Amino acid sequence: MGLEQNATIDTAGVIEMANDLDYAERRCALMHELVHDERGIPHGHDPVEELAVEREAARRLITVDDLIDVARWALSAAEAAYELAVTEDMLACRLSSMRHPCDRVKWRAFLDEMEADR
Repeated sequence: MGLEQNATIDTAGVIEMANDLDYAERRCALMHELVHDERGIPHGHDPVEELAVEREAARRLITVDDLIDVARWALSAAEAAYELAVTEDMLACRLSSMRHPCDRVKWRAFLDEMEADR
């Protein structure tokens, strides 16, 4: 079940979340809905908007510095997501949408360092 089905926000800014979410799921769903609220666009079915919201939520939840710290030792995406207190989907979104130039430079330097250490 995707995060968009786990929480909703109404026009008054009230967020309702499913009761059975774990900590990481609640954290991701809440950030997703807060970004919707900030953008002034209620939860909808526009895939372009949903992707933009998910990317922004991922950026806010996972700093590139935290991502690099975890990537140094995590043996799997599940382990990294757990340490970052996000879902694996949110982690994948962050990794696939690193757009800010500073983030990209830091991530590239990390990858180069890891390659040099091989």
